[in-house]
Amino acid sequence: MRSCIALSVVGVALACATAAPAHNTPWSWTPGRAAQIVVADVTVQLPAAERTAVEAEIRSARSQYVLAEMIAHEEDDWLAEGMYHNLVTRLTKALDKVQRGFGIDTARCTGSGRAVKGRFKHFRCSITSQSAEIPTVASIERNGDKQIIVEGPARLVGPIKAELDVHVKGKSTISYRPL
Repeated sequence: MRSCIALSVVGVALACATAAPAHNTPWSWTPGRAAQIVVADVTVQLPAAERTAVEAEIRSARSQYVLAEMIAHEEDDWLAEGMYHNLVTRLTKALDKVQRGFGIDTARCTGSGRAVKGRFKHFRCSITSQSAEIPTVASIERNGDKQIIVEGPARLVGPIKAELDVHVKGKSTISYRPL
């Protein structure tokens, strides 16, 4: 009878341990390691309305310069064609960065909860994202049959500052949510 009760208690304890939430992981990290993983794995998005507006602005400029590049090619203006091609390439990279999200430039993490030998399973991280440069053209002038393109100051989108709640999931994996 006693062994039956003891086995049932052990069975209940094991069942509870296996049904525990995802935070029950053997992995724990130092704040420095958490910051490294956040920089490597996390991306942040612009707010939806701002992202849509920036994407529309980049697409409009890119289509304008693609057309100008083709015209410069037809006119055998290789210098203008190269300048327009450079603008199109940089606008494409900026659009890709806005669509995929900005990588993290810096992260500073502090452990939260109980520490075991200076290691934590939960972190609060302050992050600063990278930024995207959107090239602009100050003026386009004609000198005979050649175009002279003068580039203006680039428009910066970002960096984004945010706070994240980070949970260790495995040896080098995390889950996170913005605070």
